[in-house]
Formats: sequence, C-alpha cells, structure tokens
Amino acid sequence: MNRKLTDNEKKTLKEFLEFYSKCPICKNKIQKSHLLDFYFKKDLDSINLKKKLLNLMKQSKNFDEKIIVGISCCICFSKFFPNKKIVYNLEINKELYAYLSPQDVEQMLSFLFE
Repeated sequence: MNRKLTDNEKKTLKEFLEFYSKCPICKNKIQKSHLLDFYFKKDLDSINLKKKLLNLMKQSKNFDEKIIVGISCCICFSKFFPNKKIVYNLEINKELYAYLSPQDVEQMLSFLFE
C-alpha cells in the first residue's frame, strides 16, 4: 500500500537525492531515477542499506573536509570491483548507468560500519 510522504520524509528524501547525486570519485552525475528506485525498494537488504546511507549522510556533517562520501558511478564502481558483473541500463539519452545491488554498495561502505 502506497502512502504520501510526511514533510519530514520529503525533506530526508530531498537531502538524500542531493547528497548522493554525484560520484565522489569522478564527480559524474548519478541518475536521479536510480536513486529513487533504490530509495523506495522494499526488500530487507535495500531497507537496511538505505538506513546506513542515511546515517552516514548525517554523520558526514561532522567529517573532516578531506573525507568525501558518496555512491560511485558505474565506471568508478567497475574500477573497484572489476570481477563484478554490472547490469547496464541504456537510457534514451544514450548515457550508461549501472544498477548496483545493495550488497555491492554495502561492500563499498562496510569499512565505515565495522
């Protein structure tokens, strides 16, 4: 059952989309629709990862300026995980984006939550 977001949930979603809108490595734009798809996924892994990413977003306000947090684009992701298969989605504008599994993103962030 779908429901409307509260004002606080809308604010959190907007912050999430802004915070994770660029790859922290190459600064390429992350497709908003992909972030939204992830944000509203209902499976337990995605929900848990979203909670961790929201927590990291809040904690990062206290980080040193030299610490950059984000979700990598498909090109940078493939550099970190060369043996991982990436499922690509070819958009109408011919830009190539990856659908990253929650487990892949979790692996990239795991060192922050040990």
